[in-house]
Amino acid sequence: MSPDYTDTDLDVVQGKPRPKGSLPYLTDDRRPEFLRAWLTRAFRPPEGWRVEGFERLGPERDHPAILAVANGREAKRFRFKRQRDLRGTPRSEVAAVASGWLNMPHLTAGEVEDVWMALCALGQVLTEFDEVEQTREWFEAFLPATLPLIGHSLVPDSRHTALLAIRAAGQFRKGDALAILRPSEDQRFAQRPTRFVDSNTGEQWVRPGELATYLRFVVGVEPLPHSTLRSRLHEIGVVGKHFEDYRPPHPKLDLYQLTDELIETVGDKRGRVEPERVEPVEPAQGRLA
Repeated sequence: MSPDYTDTDLDVVQGKPRPKGSLPYLTDDRRPEFLRAWLTRAFRPPEGWRVEGFERLGPERDHPAILAVANGREAKRFRFKRQRDLRGTPRSEVAAVASGWLNMPHLTAGEVEDVWMALCALGQVLTEFDEVEQTREWFEAFLPATLPLIGHSLVPDSRHTALLAIRAAGQFRKGDALAILRPSEDQRFAQRPTRFVDSNTGEQWVRPGELATYLRFVVGVEPLPHSTLRSRLHEIGVVGKHFEDYRPPHPKLDLYQLTDELIETVGDKRGRVEPERVEPVEPAQGRLA
C-alpha cells in the first residue's frame, strides 16, 4: 500500500474506522515513508510539504527536539525547547513554535501518544539507516541546479587553464541560493553552481563551498563542519581532491568528484563553454576541504 493514503483507505484496510476528523490508526509499518506520511497528517503543514525528520537532542523529557519538514526544494526546522511539550497537549505548542504554519488538529490522548511513538520511531530509523540515503538525496537535489563547464581538463598539462576557468565562472553565494527559492524573480543574472566536466577524462567535479551554500540555504540543512560533510560524502563515494598549479597567479581549488551513479542522474547535459582566453581573477576566499 502506498504511504500516500487518503482519509479513509487506511481505515478500510485495517477495519478500524476512527471518528471523522481524527487521525488514522498508526500503521505498524516503521519504514520512513510511512512514518513521514502519517506524521504529515498529524502536523498538517501547507500543501506540498511533508514531515521529513525528527531529532531528539537528548533522552530526557526536558531536552530539546527538532521537527524537520520539507517540500523538495527547501526545508524548515522547528525547535521545541522541551520534548515533553510534544507528549502532553501539543497542539498549542506546535502552533506557537511554528507561528501557526503547522495546523495540527485536536487530538485525543491516544492520538497524542501515537504521534510521540511515530516521532521517536522516525528519529531512530533515520539515525540508524537513513543518513547515507539522506546525503545522497542532498547531492541529487544539488546537481540539477549546477551549470556544466566544458572545454577544459584538469590533467597536468591543462590544469592551469582549467583552474582559472573554474574561478572565472564565478562563485555561487547566499544571494544566488535565495533567488532559487523565489522562482517568480528574473533569474537570468543569478549565479549558478559550477559542475566541471573534464574534456579529457570525462570526470565531473563540483566546488565544496557551492555545495555547502546550496545545502544550507536551499535544502535547509543545518550548517555542518567541513570534516563532517566530507565524511558523509565519502560514505556515498564522493571524495575530495586538491588541485594546484604553481604558474602565476598560482590557482588552487578543492573539488568533489562525482561518482558514476551521480553523473547518470544529470545525464550528458552540456552548457557554458568558456572562451579561449581566461582572465586571471583573485582567489576565492576560504577553503572547505
